[in-house]
Amino acid sequence: MKQGLYLWICTLTTVCSIVFSLNVGSTISGETRHLYATFPPHLEDLGKFELKIAKNLTQSLLGSKLLPIRSTIRKFVHRYLVDFYQSTGYLQIKDVIGEEQTGASNYPICAYRLIRRSWLLLKNLIAHRDFQLTFGSLRREIVYFFWRHGWPLYRDYKISAEKVLTIQHVYNFESGKLAQGLLLDIQTNCTLSSTHCYEMGNSALKTDQFTLALEWLELAKEKSLADKKTSVAFTEFLILTATDEHNFEFDDKKKDLRPTFYNRKIRYIPGDSKMAQKVRNMQYNKFKGKRGKSNENFNYWGLCSGNNFQTDEEKSFLFCWLEFKLHPGLTIGPLKLEFLARNPDVLQVYDILEDKQLEALISDAKKIKAGSNSVKTMRGQTNPRSKHLSNAEVISWPDGSHENVFSEKIAQLSGLKDISSEIQIESYSFGGHYMPRKDQLSRNLINAGDDGIAYFIFNLNNVDNGGYTAFPSLGMATKPVKGSVVFWYSQYSGGKTNLSTNHGSCPVLCGQKWVAIKRLRLSNQLMEQKYGPTQSDLEAAMFGVLNIQNTHNLDIKNIVKGIVAGVNTGVTLNARDCWNIGKHCASVSYVLPGLKWLEHALYLVKNGSDVSVKYAEVYDDWVSLQVDYECATQPEKPICHGDTSSKFFDKIAKVDNFAEKLWSMCQGKTSQAEREKSELFCWYEREIHPSYKIAPIKAEWLSLRPKADVVYFHDIISDRLMNFLMNFTYENATGITYTNELTGELFVDPLPRQVVFAWAYPDDNEVTLYASKLAERITGLKIKRINGPGQRMTLYAPGGHRAYHHDSLPGMQVATFMFYFSDVAKGGETPFISSGFNVVPRKGSAVFWYNLFTDGLHDDSTDHGGCPVIIGEKWASIRWTIFSKIYYFFDPGQLLGSQWLCECETKS
Repeated sequence: MKQGLYLWICTLTTVCSIVFSLNVGSTISGETRHLYATFPPHLEDLGKFELKIAKNLTQSLLGSKLLPIRSTIRKFVHRYLVDFYQSTGYLQIKDVIGEEQTGASNYPICAYRLIRRSWLLLKNLIAHRDFQLTFGSLRREIVYFFWRHGWPLYRDYKISAEKVLTIQHVYNFESGKLAQGLLLDIQTNCTLSSTHCYEMGNSALKTDQFTLALEWLELAKEKSLADKKTSVAFTEFLILTATDEHNFEFDDKKKDLRPTFYNRKIRYIPGDSKMAQKVRNMQYNKFKGKRGKSNENFNYWGLCSGNNFQTDEEKSFLFCWLEFKLHPGLTIGPLKLEFLARNPDVLQVYDILEDKQLEALISDAKKIKAGSNSVKTMRGQTNPRSKHLSNAEVISWPDGSHENVFSEKIAQLSGLKDISSEIQIESYSFGGHYMPRKDQLSRNLINAGDDGIAYFIFNLNNVDNGGYTAFPSLGMATKPVKGSVVFWYSQYSGGKTNLSTNHGSCPVLCGQKWVAIKRLRLSNQLMEQKYGPTQSDLEAAMFGVLNIQNTHNLDIKNIVKGIVAGVNTGVTLNARDCWNIGKHCASVSYVLPGLKWLEHALYLVKNGSDVSVKYAEVYDDWVSLQVDYECATQPEKPICHGDTSSKFFDKIAKVDNFAEKLWSMCQGKTSQAEREKSELFCWYEREIHPSYKIAPIKAEWLSLRPKADVVYFHDIISDRLMNFLMNFTYENATGITYTNELTGELFVDPLPRQVVFAWAYPDDNEVTLYASKLAERITGLKIKRINGPGQRMTLYAPGGHRAYHHDSLPGMQVATFMFYFSDVAKGGETPFISSGFNVVPRKGSAVFWYNLFTDGLHDDSTDHGGCPVIIGEKWASIRWTIFSKIYYFFDPGQLLGSQWLCECETKS
């Protein structure tokens, strides 16, 4: 009785311990389990621990006492050890003794078999009842290890197989050579049996990689005839399934075949797939070396394989040198610098980081428990990983743990300012990579100051093989060299995205890859970057000149002589200047002004008084623009061939009455009647809170109903506050750029506005909060102060303007409160087009109006714009008030701030 009870307790204990050990990785440590297929330290730990297991089991297997020859557990142990020795490269058992690391984690096939063996064979081995009785101590160690780190799951096995397939696809390896453990010229001694080949083919089929699937399955069929480890019938059935799916998808996507297809349908005869051509190879041979977005992947494959697609001319501009003039704190001796590409420049600097710094970075990164599809930080936060990354782990330090190391190097090397405290460490195990990508994400409306301007990749280690950083559009790749940094600008100086710097990371073939990434933002570099005026600056200046000339209908001859709106500026223009302005007019569809500027350039050259440009060059551009103009207005002419699709046609045929009226008002031709002016008055507002002004504020009606109600407040803000906000704008300024939907490039459109601006929020500084409170006191509208609205500071340089517009989006902006921070010597008025009057900017004043009626409808009489600044600068700061809830008494005869019983907040 006692003996039976004892056996029952032992059996129950064994079953419970087995269940506990097999589920411990997915229950207790499920939140922090390792993903062995992507993070190198995790795979290293698994390899080291498995070596310890193999040593123990090998010694036990050599003896017959613990493992009787005919016992079942001996067969399980033998099968596990055979798989271990076949996939680690050890030829003899004695080779294992004294080793601490097998190196299996460094090679794709070895790592795949390591993960598969741990997920499948080891788990089944320790679940055997005899294993607990025979290897109790070892089993407890295994259970404890995987309790801490988690068992390898099916997901690890799946990812490891997919990474092997990725390596094969990118490097165009043959399945037969991979199965023999051959990578390029490296023999890894890790081979694959028919079972493994079958699993590879099945994994490829699940991801619609038909060429790889059929290649692996045909190989599995051949191997199964020799090793008898896989059913030939099962393999042939899967080959037929893969053939069916390929042919079905081939018909559906015949016009747009992916690289995973063959060039034709596969016949249902043995080995027919071997006689067909891969679309991948056909596309690569046809498009390799050609630049452009559509060819990025083809060049990426070639660059990863060691090819270079730079032309001889491009290579002739490359060179390396020893730099002695860098900051003395950067290094003791001179640094070796090398240009990898020119225009745009990609520079590699060698030995910029010391070995101690590199070891500390990698050591700290390994301590962080990085996990699947996430970004782990030192604070334990987890963020979704970027969609561009594939099979890599990303770690960030937002607390600036190693910030000084990188910030100092960046500043000393490039002169750029790095105020971001985040460092991104990326680690790549076998097959780790990402496809070509750009550094900015295109949006319909993008603030260039929020995007990365420069990119630094610090290489923290040498990679045994693979892992290059490829630039498909530049036709070159850079090898990761320990201690070096690769640096380039991802934007042009004007804020336009440089798409030619799209780059990808090639799959790691052998070893590991560790890099540290630093991205620098444009908004932090405006005062630090050392570059002169760019093409965008020149175009903006030319547009400013022609905009002033076109708006005020000025004579070109006077402008050329330096006389602008009756003011002698003392600055003259030559024929080349007129020629450039004329060409720029054509580029923005200002046809008639463009013809006039080109005609004046011809006049200056023809008279022989100006030799800054050749007559033939100007004449050709003038004729081309003249033909476009004539074809737009008279398409029946023979030279036009009946073409009415000229890009200038709409500009010429369409008359914009509002724009013409705005130009007329900028010339001083207002339409406010004398009767309307007689009803206007000014007064001293005494109900403003005393903390804002000791004396009462002078207020003035500029317009009254039935047209827009616009009130002007004089001298309401001090010079000190205005200077603070203007300095804030200089430090945080940016321009407005738009994204070309076809090319994805950023560009500046000068037609809607030509300004530089910045946003300030009440919680940024006390001055912005004060301005918000001031607007609240004057208008009676409540303003959200915490996490609330921004205030837009805008600078209009000469030629700076704003096209006519209405401030209210549907149901949004209730009112506008606009400060003026400067007087304008000439120009810069704010014309209210429908109401027929101009607001002259005066320093320290503000103008206020409602954009909506009390019933929420738009008040179209508040349409307004900004006249081009002729001389001087115009500073304005705008605040729009938007509402969340409005309860009002409808009274069409009045529109006062006190009438709106509302809960409001302002939007920048």
